[in-house]
Amino acid sequence: MFRLVSLVALSLMPPGNPAAANDGGIHTPGVVTLEQVDVERTEDPSADAAYLTIWNGADQDVVVTNVSMSGYEGVDIVGAEEDEVLDQPADQSLVTIPARTEISMSDDTLFLRAARGRRSGDQTAVTVSLSNGRRITTLAVVRSSDPIAEANRHDGD
Repeated sequence: MFRLVSLVALSLMPPGNPAAANDGGIHTPGVVTLEQVDVERTEDPSADAAYLTIWNGADQDVVVTNVSMSGYEGVDIVGAEEDEVLDQPADQSLVTIPARTEISMSDDTLFLRAARGRRSGDQTAVTVSLSNGRRITTLAVVRSSDPIAEANRHDGD
């Protein structure tokens, strides 16, 4: 069973990422951390996309029980299963992060769709709630998915 879970977790990692079990000491043991949060504006006028990288340094699996983002009305977890896109509210998710493993979200595996609300500015606080009772919050910059538009926006600042 552990091998199957590990393979699933590794499939969520982008190519070239080393397996978390062989992390060479770069992760904090015993702690679940949000290693990276990328939030991108999309062409969809109603939602933005978010991609998380989460490290589970604990000795037991943890489950993501909810994800919220300040300034957004709701967050759905979007995944693909047999060429079909599945969309489910983040508070109904059963995304499991195996012990001592990292997951990285991407367009072709699993990502978050955040319904635009009354967000002000270019930042959002992303909070991930876990089955062990912990909540992890970090600030993220909301970027354009178009690198040229993003560079032009910063040139005008």
